[in-house]
Order: sequence, then structure tokens, then C-alpha cells
Amino acid sequence: MNKQDFVNLVNVSGGTIKESRKVVGWMFNAIQSCLDNGEDVRIQDVCTISVIKKKARRGRNPQTGEAINIPAKKTLKIKVHPEMLRRLN
Repeated sequence: MNKQDFVNLVNVSGGTIKESRKVVGWMFNAIQSCLDNGEDVRIQDVCTISVIKKKARRGRNPQTGEAINIPAKKTLKIKVHPEMLRRLN
């Protein structure tokens, strides 16, 4: 499912596509804003999204075997709610 599919799904409840696109945009902006501020995003019975910091480390170039430095970075951790996992299986 891409963003447009999600907009169409939200639009099933009525209104125009333009209004649905705004609602989806606001939702994604709110999630991004929370993550930018270091807050976790908890969507009831679906998942928790949090920002984690990965430390700098040593790695290897798989083609040459040469040792390289991999810089520190931030990434997302998404933990799916157990009920959601149960429904999938």
C-alpha cells in the first residue's frame, strides 16, 4: 500500500480526495514531528515507532574485504503490537 492507496482508504468514509489527502498529510507530519522531538509514537493495537541511535562501528567492504568506518546514525525501530501479529497468523 502506498500513500495514495492510504488516502483512498481514508476517503471511503466520505468527503473529497483533497480532504483525505490533507488528513493523511497531517497524520504523517504529526508522526514525523514527534519522532524529530525524540518522542515515541504509539498507535493503539498497531505498533510503536521510536528513534534509536546506532553507534559508529567498524565494518568491511564485501567486495574488497577492506576495513571501513561506519558512522553513527539514527534509525527507526518499529515494534508491532502482539494483537496485530496474532491477526496476521
